[in-house]
Amino acid sequence: MFYIIKKKIYKHFGINITVLFSAVFMVLGFAYLYFVNSTVAGIVGKDSGTKEYRQLSLDCQKLEKEYLDLKGGVDLTYATSRGLVEKNNVDFISREKNYALNQSLTANY
Repeated sequence: MFYIIKKKIYKHFGINITVLFSAVFMVLGFAYLYFVNSTVAGIVGKDSGTKEYRQLSLDCQKLEKEYLDLKGGVDLTYATSRGLVEKNNVDFISREKNYALNQSLTANY
């Protein structure tokens, strides 16, 4: 039976069955190596991206801390040394009665 199948393959393709199976096995082997390699490269790339994200996050935290330290260092003496002029007479606008709170919530028809 195997001899008949082998003879038909040789007659149809003009190639020996051993060579045919060897070629198919080699192609499948190279495909396997390619997919394994691309999977490993993807995992390594993801790990590298995670490390870069951590570093950028750390840099951002350092800059935020520096900003808050500088912001907390601004006081009246620093502001006046940089040209701030304090205004002594401050005018406020006030209202004796809050009209919005005294309005009725029901409609008058």
